[in-house]
Amino acid sequence: IIGINGTGKSTLLKIVAGDEEPDEGTVTTANHIVINYLPQNPEFDPDETALEHVMSRVVTSQLDEDMRWSIESDAKSLLMKLEDYLRRFRGAIIMITHDRYFLDSVCNRIVEVDKGQTYSYDTNYSGFLELKAAREESERASERKRQSILRKEIEWMQRGARARSTKQKAHIQRYEALRDQKGPQTDARVELSSVSSRMGRTTIELH
Repeated sequence: IIGINGTGKSTLLKIVAGDEEPDEGTVTTANHIVINYLPQNPEFDPDETALEHVMSRVVTSQLDEDMRWSIESDAKSLLMKLEDYLRRFRGAIIMITHDRYFLDSVCNRIVEVDKGQTYSYDTNYSGFLELKAAREESERASERKRQSILRKEIEWMQRGARARSTKQKAHIQRYEALRDQKGPQTDARVELSSVSSRMGRTTIELH
């Protein structure tokens, strides 16, 4: 499951695991299903890599260099075996990760959470990027078509359309539905830049 922060990825995972109740709708689980959940908030040192974290839990300063090298080698082997295990695993694993390599090598389906909608792609991350771009281009093309039709409908309305007949009333209702339809939303971006010396009275501009 991928998506920008705050779109509901962790909440969705907690609902699937049964840790949280959904605000609406139902979650149906087959009787024979066993769900195990690894929460997203273990305590890690942000300055450590995954390997260093493993090493710090098993290595003490009393170990000699040969033993330390052997444990590090075992830790690397275990991490690689984990990716291989997940790749071959026959059950379903739902995970949230930002690791591009992991997404490409382990995942065969990606669910994107974007602006309250979910989009499913039966591919790895590289394939997802291509399919997402195609979806967004299709949405933009549909919006261009809608705007083109809407311009013609506005011209028709401005010529003095009146709902004097059932046909005209239906035409006006179609126009209103087209007018009220929301186009694809774009992600907001904030860009800040500064200069070395003060120029004028403006401190910051926001667009």
